[in-house]
Amino acid sequence: MKARQRLIFLMFQFTIIGLFASCVSIGQGYVQEDNKINYSDFAGEKITVQIHKVFGSWYHASLRINLDSDLLMEKFGHDEKWVNTDEYGVKYITIGAGPRNLLFGRTLKAELNRSRDIDETTHIKVETHDFYVTTEDINNIFNAFNIYNNDLRYAYLPDNRNGRFNSNSFIAGLLNSIGLEAPEFNEKYRIPGYNKPIPLGIN
Repeated sequence: MKARQRLIFLMFQFTIIGLFASCVSIGQGYVQEDNKINYSDFAGEKITVQIHKVFGSWYHASLRINLDSDLLMEKFGHDEKWVNTDEYGVKYITIGAGPRNLLFGRTLKAELNRSRDIDETTHIKVETHDFYVTTEDINNIFNAFNIYNNDLRYAYLPDNRNGRFNSNSFIAGLLNSIGLEAPEFNEKYRIPGYNKPIPLGIN
């Protein structure tokens, strides 16, 4: 009788552990479609970090936010900067950065809806990572974008150059500003500056 009770108890434990593991696995995962990998972590409003090729094995990162929930529509739906529409009729915005040429050198300029960040024809997004955040987080992303003065010195390969940053540094800094670590991409994609986020604290 004791052996039978012990067996029932062990089966109950395995069932509970299995259920817990299933719940955890629902929280995150990835989908591969048409050679494009998408990583997700489901819980809240979605923001997407995406990369496309610049040349060779070098890639550029940008941020995409879809206006695809009632909460986001209520908070941002009146804003005219949501000018892009995908194939499903969902409005979205992209946030990125690039070099700005000045008389005495180049600086890093942040921009909304850069043509290359939007384009899916010649600038295919080969890998994306989704985060699900709060509407307040998204608002803070825009706040961080707005306080940046476009005045940091630019370098295409800034990793070992003091005081210089690039577009990938900007995206990493945006994520850091709301407490997110920049996601890791497949190592075959070289993303210079991604490990050197610009300081964008908003507190």
